[in-house]
Amino acid sequence: MADSIKWKSMMTDGQAKVLAYLKKRETPATLKQVQLQMKTDKRSCDRNLRNLTRKGYLKTEVIVSVFGKERVYEFVTEKVEEKPVVKERPKFHKSRVTTEPKFFNNPFNLGQT
Repeated sequence: MADSIKWKSMMTDGQAKVLAYLKKRETPATLKQVQLQMKTDKRSCDRNLRNLTRKGYLKTEVIVSVFGKERVYEFVTEKVEEKPVVKERPKFHKSRVTTEPKFFNNPFNLGQT
């Protein structure tokens, strides 16, 4: 469990390259600009940008123009503070709830006087 938490906070090589590129830029970059600079496909570039945004390294905005909508990514910070991971309780407990057998045999007390 601790290994998976540590892995989520680490940064991959592709994410480090994207972060270094956006740090150099003075203006926010679109997905297409980052993709062309990194020379990678659109899907992996988008995944790296979304993961960096989720971790708190980047800030994103949607810009609406006459030609359509574009999402731009802007560098925020180099170092992100680690948040403690809270383990969620399971919704249902594995043990079975037991009740009296009379309840299931005649739930509405039908036929009793």
